Amino acid sequence: MNYEDFTVGQEYQQTIRITQDQINAFAQVSGDHNPLHTDPEFARKSIFGKTIAHGMYGLSLISAALGTHFPGFGTIYMGQEAKFLKPIFIDESVRIELRVKELQPEKKRMLIATTIIKENGEIAIDGEARVQYNPDLFGAGSSPA
Repeated sequence: MNYEDFTVGQEYQQTIRITQDQINAFAQVSGDHNPLHTDPEFARKSIFGKTIAHGMYGLSLISAALGTHFPGFGTIYMGQEAKFLKPIFIDESVRIELRVKELQPEKKRMLIATTIIKENGEIAIDGEARVQYNPDLFGAGSSPA
């Protein structure tokens, strides 16, 4: 898509199932080995009662959706405000919802509402991202092979 194809209110949704393998891989890459995320026995004794995803893993799902789907290839992620409202549990499906809140055509920037909703309907993460979208800067609008 071209920047001019986006409109205020336009939305994107994606559902992802969270697995322990994903969380273990994120712990390995990030260095965050908090046992709340990686040790089911430890987590069972916590206030959550079971293992939970890293909050930053949830934000990484938003980053992935922004960079690969909406707006997509050509997105520069400039900032994110986020509130972590509910834990995301292992083996839970979450829905990533993105919605264009504001367009700044002169700089090809967008303000996008970013929300992760748990399978029970509760909001896990709520916030907004500021992005610049210009696929022409990355090779004449073509996506990578």
